[in-house]
Amino acid sequence: MDNQIIKSESAAVVKYSNGEVVLPAHVIETLPNAVKSVIEAKTTPCIADYSQDELEERVVMLISGLYQDAGQTIDGKDLTVFAYRLCRELRGMIFLHFGELEIACNNGLKGLYGTNFGINLIGVLRWIEGYKSSEEHKRYAHEVARLIDRSGKIIVPTEEEKEEIGIQLACKTFEDFKLKKDINSQAVTVYDFLDSKGIIPFTKDQKIVFYNEAHIEVKKELALKASKTDNKTEASELKKQIKNVGSLQDGAVEDLSDIERTKLLLKNEAKRIALKAHFNNLIEFDLPLEF
Repeated sequence: MDNQIIKSESAAVVKYSNGEVVLPAHVIETLPNAVKSVIEAKTTPCIADYSQDELEERVVMLISGLYQDAGQTIDGKDLTVFAYRLCRELRGMIFLHFGELEIACNNGLKGLYGTNFGINLIGVLRWIEGYKSSEEHKRYAHEVARLIDRSGKIIVPTEEEKEEIGIQLACKTFEDFKLKKDINSQAVTVYDFLDSKGIIPFTKDQKIVFYNEAHIEVKKELALKASKTDNKTEASELKKQIKNVGSLQDGAVEDLSDIERTKLLLKNEAKRIALKAHFNNLIEFDLPLEF
């Protein structure tokens, strides 16, 4: 069961393909710490929420930390290649949350999912599978399933509960932005919430401008990455992505293999740009984030 969770002090709203359910705080408190960790991990962004550069940056940090914890070192070039290859595999796991990847790697390194054969691509993929079949993940899925009645009807959270959780996340993100903190990981979720409430003030034409800006930003990031890599395979993949972005911009798509992924990257980048523009307008005129 692949879910995303938005959490507040009173409850956690679990979103998945068939609807939503609410895990009340008093239920969460009764669960083992390992299950609470799964719930916390599912509040983090999905792999699909990250741009290519953002994901690779996070993965590089994760791998570096694993080597440090293991008392080992890795050459910079090998680290880049490892991260690139792992990111290619992760792109096929669009519902996996980054926090879950961290749990899988940390527990796998400790040997909790069987024999640890070292920090390598096959090993990490085995750790992810080990996490998915772990007792804590099964228990989490059981608790969510328990909130769905026998007829399959979803126990939907009240509008008040969903709004409370959304407001808390939006307010925290705005405060983080004012403190110059990185908000990219939650920006898409906050944008969607504010837009659903009619709070995002931009017109359709303005949103098209943001989407065009997203094309430019994504192409810049990919081109910079391609210019810095010594790995021919990575460079070829990056150039392919640049071509996909250009094809979408020109309306002349030739290769459909990765086009949906590219569309998602551009759409999410446009939402990040729009949210930051909205926040900057509020700051400029000394206005609060109102709901």
